[in-house]
Amino acid sequence: MIKFIYIVLISIILQAITYANDWTLTGFEGKSVYCISVNPVNKNIIFVGIKDEGIYSTSNAGTNWNIAYEIQNPITCITIDRFNTSNIYAGYNDGIIISNSGGNNFFQIEIEKNINVNSVILDETQTKAIIVGTAKGIYKSFDDGKTFLKAGLNNFHITCLAINNSGSKAIIYAGTVNAGVFKSANYGTSWVPINKGLTNLQIYSLICNFRKPSVLFLGTLEENIYRSENDGESWESLKIDNKLNQGYVFAQAIDNTNNSTVIYLTSLSGNIYKITDGNVISKLSDPLSNIYGTCLGIVNIVPSTLYLGTTTGLYKFDE
Repeated sequence: MIKFIYIVLISIILQAITYANDWTLTGFEGKSVYCISVNPVNKNIIFVGIKDEGIYSTSNAGTNWNIAYEIQNPITCITIDRFNTSNIYAGYNDGIIISNSGGNNFFQIEIEKNINVNSVILDETQTKAIIVGTAKGIYKSFDDGKTFLKAGLNNFHITCLAINNSGSKAIIYAGTVNAGVFKSANYGTSWVPINKGLTNLQIYSLICNFRKPSVLFLGTLEENIYRSENDGESWESLKIDNKLNQGYVFAQAIDNTNNSTVIYLTSLSGNIYKITDGNVISKLSDPLSNIYGTCLGIVNIVPSTLYLGTTTGLYKFDE
């Protein structure tokens, strides 16, 4: 829940931002959108978490929305299995909510009361684990969520997770509120800090490049973003003007023209940038006015459509 505390603290800054014409409201006007996930094989299917209401879905790219699971708790993250999109995982205060039917039906799994799940990632190796980042450390499940085991960092508030699925065993990365980034190659049996080059240890977001998983991007709360090209062993700051001192969130898509990955990032006011594999940074959109963003969803092909969840609705941007 730490990210949503930041929303209240930073939203005051946004009173002087210039309007941007690139964004259009596509649903949930006046409501807080906490998370977004676009189906990786069908761009028209999208799931969002709405404050104190639950999970909503659309099958027509946001023209119509339907309640998929009602719960008066914040839905903090939604993850769709890339290789079996019937499997959907959402985080809430006490655990995760799972669908094995593409969102037609969901059921709750309680891990522990008030652990505040902030991130769910999926192991795509033979182990097929579910890894969950919470305010009370890391949890893992090897049986599709039926049972969960503690997986380390019990004394740390985990804000975000990333995973490298390219090897025989997954490598997990965990960002924390104020202790930087940790890395585990054994499903949380042991963790090592990887903070070389970071000057801010308040980690807001993490992502691994699909096609080059040794390349990671990291967003801190009150600084620019960082990139690592060596599995997180060292980090370098990217030169992007972040005048609002906000955290960035990431998404990525595949560019089929050259079989590469494109990283998209947005400051939480909707100031969008794009990073190609050649490390070329280009700006796509100016910020929204008087809007504070909370999350970013993306269509998994280039050129892409981006969805920005905010405290006052869901906005759409076509590249």
